[in-house]
Amino acid sequence: MDLSTFPQSLSQPKKGFRFALDSLLLASFAQPKNNWKILDLGCGCGVIGLALILKNIQLSLKVWGMDIDLHMLVHLRQNLQKTKIKNYFPFIGDIKNCINIFKKGEFFDQILLNPPYRLLNTGKLSPYENKNQAKFEQKTTLNDFIQGAKFLLKNKKELLLCYLSEQLDYLMEVLVVNRFRVKELLFIYPRLNHYPKIVLVKAIKNGNPGLKVLPPLILYAHPTQNIYTLEAKSFCPFLK
Repeated sequence: MDLSTFPQSLSQPKKGFRFALDSLLLASFAQPKNNWKILDLGCGCGVIGLALILKNIQLSLKVWGMDIDLHMLVHLRQNLQKTKIKNYFPFIGDIKNCINIFKKGEFFDQILLNPPYRLLNTGKLSPYENKNQAKFEQKTTLNDFIQGAKFLLKNKKELLLCYLSEQLDYLMEVLVVNRFRVKELLFIYPRLNHYPKIVLVKAIKNGNPGLKVLPPLILYAHPTQNIYTLEAKSFCPFLK
């Protein structure tokens, strides 16, 4: 698939939850190695896993996409047909039931996760249930996702996440409880002289101490217009 048509041409719900810029940034943050097995956890329509494959087309990767929402997986299968990608394998499943799904843990080399950002009752609910499920900790909590990732990830391998920067302390607390060591933080600023809204996180299962805060990424060059900086377009080739 030509990168010039991605991700605008992807199939996704016309109403309710639709992927946003943070998914593309998370995929661009990943630096997989050849022959890695990767899980796109809570994959939705598959934008993160597909972007990861397209950005690293020279590598031989196998990517699995797991989601609890069957309707989102229908869109994902349509996107696999559109992109003609053969090394992405979607399946339906609840992360809280991952032990029964996989039987044996420590299968993946890398897991990418863009979890619900907000606790229930901390924002306005949408009339669309799939949007609420993606935005709020309802049936599945952050700890559920991290516990599942711990079971599925090989020892010393990496979990990559996108999260609200204002709730980084909560995320790090859950990671530490589940024996993940945060190794890299990349704060994403909408514009110069603004506060960061999201942060990209790399955590290692049973990792050693040593945290690196990367130079900040500023998305927009203009104070009022959404014109991407050269640094943002270099970091994420899907930004137009």
